[in-house]
Amino acid sequence: MTSAGLERFEYDLSRRARMTVVASETDANLFKQRGIPAYYIPVVGPTLPPPDRQQLSPGRFFLFGKANTAMRAMRQHLRTVVWPVLDRELQRDWHQVGDPPDKPGGDPSWGWMAERFKMHGFVDNLSAFFQFGDASIMPYPIDASGHAKYSAVMSYGMVNIGYAAAFRSQPELVHGENCLAPETTEGLIEALRDYRADAALRRRLADASRDTYERLFSFETQVGNFGKMLEQLR
Repeated sequence: MTSAGLERFEYDLSRRARMTVVASETDANLFKQRGIPAYYIPVVGPTLPPPDRQQLSPGRFFLFGKANTAMRAMRQHLRTVVWPVLDRELQRDWHQVGDPPDKPGGDPSWGWMAERFKMHGFVDNLSAFFQFGDASIMPYPIDASGHAKYSAVMSYGMVNIGYAAAFRSQPELVHGENCLAPETTEGLIEALRDYRADAALRRRLADASRDTYERLFSFETQVGNFGKMLEQLR
């Protein structure tokens, strides 16, 4: 099926439903613009216990996620656009977490990353691995709809850092409040520099990140939103 055919199929299928529940606010708006009822509810799972807020990260940077299409494009942008203008201090202490590509050579940036990052692959117990105040980097200059990862990151008291466009699908992420989301590459580099250098900034954003998770991304919170959605269908 072509991309255009898949898009037509998705909209046609949604028109037959009384309501389409989506995990991205920008996707919900696309449905609504076409007159299709849609309701935004972010992806959540069982509420995780609070992280140890006493063990503040020294400012580690993580690329966290599977080797899928969006992550491959993100790594390519990091390699070709962002990394060449980072100073030596900002090229230190980068980590990879997540399954590697299914096929050798499937990601042209994977080998480059393996030479510069600490490669951890799949990690079973992320609560024991991540530190409060670690940063999850999303150098992806378009709407990534990376909703599941963003809320997972916040559950560990980590902080999302990336382009504003990449976080557009999640209105819960607010630049300077619980994440860093500049518009430009220059702004992204400045955000990385500030985050690495300022322990108070790391703690403030990490506190706000976990607090946002508990308030807006917890399972207990979203049960109520499903109830509100069902009320609209009465």
